[in-house]
Amino acid sequence: MRELFLFRHAKSSWSDPDLDDHDRPLSARGSAAAPLMGAYMRDNGIAPELVLCSTSLRTRQTLDLAFPTADDDGLAVTFTREIYEAPPSALLHCIAMVDDDVRSLMIIGHNPGSQMLAMQLVATAQGDALERLSGKFPTAALARIVFQVDSWRGIEKAQGHLVQFIVPKQLA
Repeated sequence: MRELFLFRHAKSSWSDPDLDDHDRPLSARGSAAAPLMGAYMRDNGIAPELVLCSTSLRTRQTLDLAFPTADDDGLAVTFTREIYEAPPSALLHCIAMVDDDVRSLMIIGHNPGSQMLAMQLVATAQGDALERLSGKFPTAALARIVFQVDSWRGIEKAQGHLVQFIVPKQLA
């Protein structure tokens, strides 16, 4: 079994229109939502073995706020520009490159790629999770998808089960 977490970065700031998109920081709302989601993950035993994180400032800040003790906890994190504004095919390529010793993987990335990938991968879902995910993948949302495969390279479209789709508004 493989467990994939797609975690969209928290809400970013648009206060500086001259700032390059890659360098946009989190907004106040995003700075509050990321630790809220992090606490939810800790409280519910969501602990990925590896995090692949976009190199954008907002994804790195989301990581730092959601997992403030990542270094102390030994959480393996790899930063890759390939995730920044990536289409589903590029995200799937990143997933396929993960070592098979890793059983649970989190990608901290962007939309629309995260939502599109989730929609392509999911065949079944708990309750109304798929309906909610298909409607919107808001900032700081988390999709938890499991696959009955032996290798990350074995993940294909319409093969996953959407166990959870959590958004910050559910936790506030």
